[in-house]
Amino acid sequence: MKDGNYIEFHGIKSKYDTPQILSELQDNNAIKYQNIKQETLAYYNSKIEEFKALDKNKSEYLSDAIKSIDDRFVFCYDDKVILGA
Repeated sequence: MKDGNYIEFHGIKSKYDTPQILSELQDNNAIKYQNIKQETLAYYNSKIEEFKALDKNKSEYLSDAIKSIDDRFVFCYDDKVILGA
């Protein structure tokens, strides 16, 4: 949650980086975390395909969850992305 210039982050504490919002990153960091986000979404999309045969409800739930990913709500730190919509 962003309040002014203060980010209140409720997640696993970073060992190295301060969590930053993806839409506010620039240059190499922006490219790096956009790539990590794309890899993460590709992984989720592969799981959606798996679930289509095993559990249609899971497939639909996960598909709906990642449709609305918005870079303004994606937190980046320690070479990880926390997806938000």
